[in-house]
Amino acid sequence: LMSSTPWGESFDVEGIYAARDGPFHDAHVAYVAYCSSDGHLGNRAASEETFGWHFRGQAIVEDTLRDLVRRGLGAPGKSNKLLFGGCSAGSRGAMATLDFVREFLRGEGVDIEVRGLLDSPLWIDMDPFSQQVDPLREQTHAVLQLTNASGRVSEDCRSTYPGEEWKCLFGEYRLRFLHTPHLMSFNQYDKWQISWNLGHQIPPQLWSPDEIAYVEAWRNRVLAFVSTSPVPVGSFYFSTACHVHCISE
Repeated sequence: LMSSTPWGESFDVEGIYAARDGPFHDAHVAYVAYCSSDGHLGNRAASEETFGWHFRGQAIVEDTLRDLVRRGLGAPGKSNKLLFGGCSAGSRGAMATLDFVREFLRGEGVDIEVRGLLDSPLWIDMDPFSQQVDPLREQTHAVLQLTNASGRVSEDCRSTYPGEEWKCLFGEYRLRFLHTPHLMSFNQYDKWQISWNLGHQIPPQLWSPDEIAYVEAWRNRVLAFVSTSPVPVGSFYFSTACHVHCISE
């Protein structure tokens, strides 16, 4: 679980969002740090059922967009483009939220061009190698229920997976339903997901033969998705054979 309690007044942003030397150095950048513990997906107040935790990812994103409008987003004579995205948990939240952004902004009186930048949202629905960790599908189902993330389930995905709405928060199933043009980046040896499924974080040179075979089978699932899944119109998928997690930060 995450919290903003230990945060300072400021922090340095790295990668493509770096203020001085990144590709967006002359753009207005709103960086939403992760503190909602729900992939920016939830909409539920604290209660006994949530173990006393608030899950307000949806509200955080929506209030950020409102604040950007107050600061001039979409105002006459200013930029009318928004690049909306994230890395890791932020990319999964951005994936599920992206198609809602433009309509939300219209409700705030702003009609602008929206594009997505999704860095590492592609969770693969494959049983973990280690029996000591929970499968990501079970985590996603639990998050949907615990955090009340149903507001980020699109109707076309819901109708495709009735009774399995958790799939609409899961990259392997949800990405094909996105309508907003976007760039999706994912590593074929995604460091976080492989570490989770193996149940440890030891370096690849120390993996057992069985672990290597599992990782290669997992990579083949990534390649199958990237090569066969229908890419939404105006969108692009980019995948490297690297053992890293996220390349934008």
